[in-house]
Amino acid sequence: GMALYMLKKKRCSYFGQILLGFGLLFLGMNLMSQGVSPLKESQYFIDMMADFGDIPILGVLMGAAFTALIQSSSAATALVISMGMEGAVSLNTAIALIMGANIGTCITAFLASIGSSLAAKRAALSHILFNVIGVAIFFPFISQFALLAATTASELPRQIANAHSLFNVITVLILLPFSGIMVAAIKMLLRGDEIKVDSGTEFIDERTLDTPSVATDLARRESIRMAKMALKMIRSDQKLLKQYDSKIMVSIGKTEDSIDEIDNLIESYLNKIAEKGLSSRQSNAVSVLLHNISDIERVGDHANNISELIEKAKSDGITFSKQAMRELNDMFSMVMKSYAGAIRVMETSDRKTAERVLELEMQIDQMEKDMESAHLKRLKKGACKPHAGPIYLDIVRNMERISDHAHNIAYAVLMGF
Repeated sequence: GMALYMLKKKRCSYFGQILLGFGLLFLGMNLMSQGVSPLKESQYFIDMMADFGDIPILGVLMGAAFTALIQSSSAATALVISMGMEGAVSLNTAIALIMGANIGTCITAFLASIGSSLAAKRAALSHILFNVIGVAIFFPFISQFALLAATTASELPRQIANAHSLFNVITVLILLPFSGIMVAAIKMLLRGDEIKVDSGTEFIDERTLDTPSVATDLARRESIRMAKMALKMIRSDQKLLKQYDSKIMVSIGKTEDSIDEIDNLIESYLNKIAEKGLSSRQSNAVSVLLHNISDIERVGDHANNISELIEKAKSDGITFSKQAMRELNDMFSMVMKSYAGAIRVMETSDRKTAERVLELEMQIDQMEKDMESAHLKRLKKGACKPHAGPIYLDIVRNMERISDHAHNIAYAVLMGF
């Protein structure tokens, strides 16, 4: 496997990875088998396994606890099979432990869903319900199920592995007709609307590349859509500052990812347009759009930075003074006015609007200096907490950077590059 993995040919390398993976898997099982071999001589372990066989609920609980601890049902199942290879467990006990492992593995999905989107929480809950219901169905019939598994192979380790496969396959077949009911139950238990964020492109179409004037206009419309998504992020930042909401935080992060994706798609599209025979005017238009989408993408980055700073302030228990909050809200209003103006310039190419955006950028630069000065005065008076300062100033600087990019967008359109 290692020899194939080292080859340059991808197909051989992938096949080598498969062989290497199986080799490491079986090596691990062999090592575990050697490790558990002494247990079959331990009277305490023998008595405990006998209890698990006589009282299956203990085996289920043990399997669940152990799997939750190591956060890997595969490793837990492999260990049970290794114990079977050494004759340390009976088939009934092994099945109880495997059932427990199927419940214990849910803890990984549950932990991953904490603080994540509603869809992730629902997926974790569906995983939990599926496995718990499956165990509830099979638990009263462990002895009968063991007899069924025993008919599938002559060796205990294979019987345990087959029991694990049968458990999951039969559970799916039983619950599949009730999937609609399970979905409804999950939505009832976890109420709310999933946050939806636009992704991908709406306007650009590669079939128009042979008509550069049309293709360029579609790219312009797509870049305006992208710019409005970034504006929505800034508005969400201001809402987040006033009242923290995890849903808004998730929405901002998703929108930033979408902006990055759209930026790459538009850039690729514009580069393909540039390869065509363009007039001087069309070439300038493509150049302006390339500069604009770069600035818009940076606006999305700064808006995301602001949301992360606000989240850090919340997690660290940092609050801003009333005066600082007023200053931040005033700056938000100015920055949104500047950036919204830049979007209007992209839409209309209006000179007066562009000049107004350039003026606002200078005012925001001065506002940044005034806010830093006011912050230092509050610190000296003790009206502001020292540990709030770095986050406050970082938010201010990120907003000032947004106004810089608004200036760049307006200036690019105004001058036509």
